[in-house]
Amino acid sequence: MTSRRRSDSFPRLRDDLGAVAVDGDIVVYDATAETAHVLSGGAVAVWLALENETGPRDVTARVAEIVGEDPRVIADEVDDAVRSFRERGFLVADSGA
Repeated sequence: MTSRRRSDSFPRLRDDLGAVAVDGDIVVYDATAETAHVLSGGAVAVWLALENETGPRDVTARVAEIVGEDPRVIADEVDDAVRSFRERGFLVADSGA
């Protein structure tokens, strides 16, 4: 069995965020910033993929599977969602360990 390892530059979700699914959306609570965010639609799929996948291609493939689209069609949307998560402070760079 091959061990999958994240790229050194691939972001991961912060461990200290709280997240709960509510009616198909995900509510994210950032205790540090004392803010709550509601994710819906494709952002939910990206969140779920970031929880489990190891690299950008894996995330895009998983999102494509969740939403039933071709990965090539949604790649830009996935990138936009990851960028939005970074801007909201949801992500940290993975140490690669």
